[in-house]
Amino acid sequence: MVVFSKRCANAAVWDKAAPRQVAGWIQEEGYVAVVTVETSRNGPLQALRVRGDVVVDGGALTHPQNGDTDAWWLNVVADGAIRVGPEGIVSVSGKGYAPRRGPAAGNEPGWGASHGGQGAPRALAEVSRPPLTCDSILNPDQPGSGGTVRDGAPATVGHGGGVILFEAGGEDFVEVGRRLSVKR
Repeated sequence: MVVFSKRCANAAVWDKAAPRQVAGWIQEEGYVAVVTVETSRNGPLQALRVRGDVVVDGGALTHPQNGDTDAWWLNVVADGAIRVGPEGIVSVSGKGYAPRRGPAAGNEPGWGASHGGQGAPRALAEVSRPPLTCDSILNPDQPGSGGTVRDGAPATVGHGGGVILFEAGGEDFVEVGRRLSVKR
């Protein structure tokens, strides 16, 4: 059983040296740090297997930031339920491909990347062709391509979104906040 206690403020990295399977996963309410799980499509840790429930009541759960490749995703398979409480965060925002990288990267300065839909141009009046779409709009499993940034923008701007793959067994739901559930 893995417990990230509210008495601890340290971030954690769950990497290939950590167990691939645990009895349960709890991030207590009041835990304020980030847990980065290094699951990878082609790596030694493709999914974190949890034999019981996953509870993220505090802190954040994410995967490492991708760069030029699609090395990382957040893949959790639980025999029980997966619950994200009101103070818990599961986010892979900005964890996709780096700016101007990926299969559908932004192709001109200031353009958004494409994924399940076409990327946005700098201004709606522009007639240049945005990058083509890629992946599936219904079941995406690839990180988002990076957009482009205008000169002078911070280096943290322009990364695409990452990938979250959750599979819940047991009660057959993923619960977020106030009992909103999604069937798998």
